[in-house]
Formats: sequence, C-alpha cells, structure tokens
Amino acid sequence: MSKEKHILFMSSWYPHEGKPFLGNFVQRQAQLLSQAYQVTVVHTVSSEKHSECTLVTNSTGNLKEIIVYHPQGKSVLSKSKIQKKALKLALDQVSDVDALLTQVILPRGWQFLAVQKKYKCPWIHLEQGSYFRPEKREQWSVIEKVIVRKACKKISRLLAASEFVKKDLKKVFCNRAIDVIPNHVDTTLFQPSTKAHSSEKTKFLHISTLDENTKNPLGMLEACSLLKEKVGEVFEFLIISDEPTEKWQAYVVEYGLQNIVKFDGPKAWNELPQFYQQTDAFILNSIYETFSIVLAESWACGTPTITTPVGIGYNLPEQLGMNTTIGNSNSMANAMSNFIEKKDQFDRDHIRLQGENYSSEKILELLTTTINQHIG
Repeated sequence: MSKEKHILFMSSWYPHEGKPFLGNFVQRQAQLLSQAYQVTVVHTVSSEKHSECTLVTNSTGNLKEIIVYHPQGKSVLSKSKIQKKALKLALDQVSDVDALLTQVILPRGWQFLAVQKKYKCPWIHLEQGSYFRPEKREQWSVIEKVIVRKACKKISRLLAASEFVKKDLKKVFCNRAIDVIPNHVDTTLFQPSTKAHSSEKTKFLHISTLDENTKNPLGMLEACSLLKEKVGEVFEFLIISDEPTEKWQAYVVEYGLQNIVKFDGPKAWNELPQFYQQTDAFILNSIYETFSIVLAESWACGTPTITTPVGIGYNLPEQLGMNTTIGNSNSMANAMSNFIEKKDQFDRDHIRLQGENYSSEKILELLTTTINQHIG
C-alpha cells in the first residue's frame, strides 16, 4: 500500500448540502481508503439554490472531496450541458490518477465512462445499488441500457457489496467475474455494551430512511399492530430515521400504537451504537437491500436481527436471529412474537463474531488487495 498512489473516487450517491445522509456509508468508505491512498472524491449535484456552477472542496488528511453544485436545467439538452460543465469544473482540480473506483452505476455511469476515458486508468466498480433487481431492470431507459453495456466493456474489475446483489449482477454481467467486498463497520465503535440493559418489555429497533419503495415502513407498523393484538403491550419499538416521520406517526395513531412505537433522529454515526446496545433485536422489513449496513452494525453490537432475506440478511443463520417473508406483516409479527419468547437464547458474543467480519481492518485489506492488483 502506498499513500502516493492516487485513487479517484466517484459514486451516484454521496452526502451533500441537500442530502447530508445520502450515501454516508459510501463516504465512510472513501475515508477508509484514505488510510492507504491519496483519495479524491468527485461528485456533482443539481440544486435549486445554485444559479451557476459552484465548486466546494474539503480536505482531511489524505482525503479531498470536490463537490460541484449546478443549476438543474430546463430541458434534456440544457441539463446535459450543465452536468458536463460541472464535471469538467471538478476534474480541472484533479491531476494524475492511478485508478478510478466507482460505486452505484446508475444514474451517473456516464460520468464514470467519461472519467475513465480521460485518465485511461484501471476502473474498479463496486455495485451496491438496487437497480439490477429484475423489476428495476425492466424500467431501464435506453440511455441506462447503453451506460451499462458500455461500462461492462470498460470496467477492469467488478465487485458486489454482497452475494445477494451479486446474483442480480450476474444476470447482466453474465460473462464477468464478480468478487464480493462488503461495506465496513467501525467495530471499535459498534460493540456490545458492558452493561446489561434491563426492561420488562422487549425492545425492538429500526434505523433507516423509511423509504416506502424499499424499507416497507407501513408493513412494520402493521406487524406491530398484529403483535399487540396477540401479546399486548409487552414490547417497545423505536424507529430512528434521518427523514421526516409525520406520515408514519399518523399511522401509529391510527393503529393505536402510541404506547409502543416511538420515533427519534436523525443521528450521527457515532450516536447509533448505544441504541443497538440497549435493544433486544433489530428489525429490518425491506423489500430489497444490496447490503444493509444496519445489520452489520447490529451484529457488531451483539444484537440479534429479525429481517427479510435481503442483503447480508439472506439465508440468515438462526444463531443471528430470524428471517421473515418479504411483504408479509403476519410473518414479521410472528417472528417478533417468537423472539419475545426466545430472546434469552441468543449468544451475543457469537453474534459479535459475525459483526467482526465487517471490521474496517478486514474490509480495507480486501479493498487494497484488489486495487493494488491493478495499479501495481
């Protein structure tokens, strides 16, 4: 590993002034890589607040972030011109590049292709977007199909965030080898509590954006309603989100769950461990996940999970928790009920060992080994 090597890092998702939590796990990966390389992040964002291209830079150690905010444009042609101008403004700040590392091919894959052509460097792509699941592929535009087809020819090394997303990638990149490199968790931050939490009620936790298209928040509330009918108010459910929750609070009132379901957030990453530590089980009810960092965080804290079979929760070993059926509130309610009866049977030390598979040290080693194979 050499910090003299320069990695240009790009992603379709990255935190910015309008969405400070969007792709925060991607940003953390850039920060992790800067322990081994000089890393420059380039990201462009359309913004109603900006009438012209505005370049913002931030440097910390070996990491430099270049974000260009630009007007949205009023037509397809004007949008394309503005986006290209914004990208050029960012790249004017970047000199030699040893490798291009990208994440989430859509919708910004056209930028990745342009950058690879400009620098003629190895291109390593790590996919962790949901765009490759069958129902999403059917909705691809002609432009998106062209982007993926061209990327397939230009990418030097293709990676997936989990085996779960790898199987969907294989249907498109059928003739390409695909390796798996997961996201990382700071296991010195996310770790079991030294103090046992005591409560007569079983505590459940959920953390997400509450996006209706993937997280199925209504299904979780329906499950809580069903569980309440079955066992009464012997449990609590805390939902932490960095997005507005008013809509879901209204459902809580409609279902009569005011004494059970509470909301909190947003929270910084270093604030989250205490919530995992103080809960009995983490709940994930997603329709689709390519990885799901919250599962890895939960395991690192020694907390079992009740999850649909998505991301790294696919084929969940029973020592780590329980799998439920996607889109089935009864299945989730039954799993929560079973957990209430069996919660003392889970070995938190064993669960912690699973979480350590995603430690910063292990994932950095995987990333650097892969990158170094292409840059020498």
